[in-house]
Amino acid sequence: MPILERFTYTSNEELSNAFVNLLASASSTDTINTAHPGFIQLIDRLSPDEAILLKHIKSNPAIPVLSVHHYSNPEKSTESLFVFKNKTGLDVKIQDIKFPENINIYLNNLESLGLIQYSSYYYTRLEKDFELIEKQYNQLLENHFSKYVEEKDLKKAKKESKGMYELTDFGKLFISTCIK
Repeated sequence: MPILERFTYTSNEELSNAFVNLLASASSTDTINTAHPGFIQLIDRLSPDEAILLKHIKSNPAIPVLSVHHYSNPEKSTESLFVFKNKTGLDVKIQDIKFPENINIYLNNLESLGLIQYSSYYYTRLEKDFELIEKQYNQLLENHFSKYVEEKDLKKAKKESKGMYELTDFGKLFISTCIK
């Protein structure tokens, strides 16, 4: 009943589909074990863009995260500026998202819901994705680092932080039950 009740208030197709999928799983003796009661509240706390993002994550379970620091004084490792922070490239990859500028907020919400988690390690297969993100911000990087002619100076000034978001076990269950 709680699923049906919430379903009647949802006007967005992505979120409605999540409720329908949850209801279908809860209605079958074969799949009722996948219909966690907390999923109702999770769907309530998702934006339509986050539902679209979850569809992407279903087929791409590791999301690269790249930050670039500029150390203008390499001897003082505490003094740096972010050239850019926590870029994923999802704003370019996923065309259906209405507010791509909110990608980091969406990822923060999915993390707070326990669906994804950030790791400071990453899979080596993501290296090409990191290169694409860096290429996306190439002009910004050139503006910051053009004064470094020597490669050794550039290596001291430019530091990359790489990581990834990946699905939690709870997130995997949620996606397999609610996001088709």
